[in-house]
Amino acid sequence: MTSEEYEALDAAIQANADYDDGAGDITKARALKAACRKLLALRPARSQRFATGGPNLIDFNHVAIAKVLDEVTAWLADNDSSASGNEPVQLSFEELRS
Repeated sequence: MTSEEYEALDAAIQANADYDDGAGDITKARALKAACRKLLALRPARSQRFATGGPNLIDFNHVAIAKVLDEVTAWLADNDSSASGNEPVQLSFEELRS
């Protein structure tokens, strides 16, 4: 992951973190969920960068991002009416004639 990719994902998380303020914003919640998922998928838990003074280890807290992802996913399940379309559809062929 490049620093530009990380900065873009971080900016998306910061811009959409207030999705549940006031009436709630489904678009922001979806954007936050997407950014968290990408960040978890692309960012290693530990990385090493080499600088003039020697290697620097950088730890990334996946648990905190996963918690935000869980929270926004639960919020969307409760508040996003378009998400309710994931339920199975009951079809009846009783009146179908050949």
